[in-house]
Amino acid sequence: MARSLPSPRWKSRNEKKTVLADLRKICTPQASISDEAWEKIMLSDESNQQHIREAIVAMERNNQNNYWEALGKVECSDM
Repeated sequence: MARSLPSPRWKSRNEKKTVLADLRKICTPQASISDEAWEKIMLSDESNQQHIREAIVAMERNNQNNYWEALGKVECSDM
């Protein structure tokens, strides 16, 4: 049985807002959907969760290259 990974742990609202805003620049939805619906879609994929966790760690370490590299690995779903 596949074990599901926990969702990213946000240390602050600002951290979550920043990561999701930057990710939305990369994965812009075609349709008009709410931020909450878009976030659920993006976090429904386990590999996306892992890449977002990697981006959070890079942000905490002030490593912009790794931050953008991790966000660039996120799979943008067709919306």
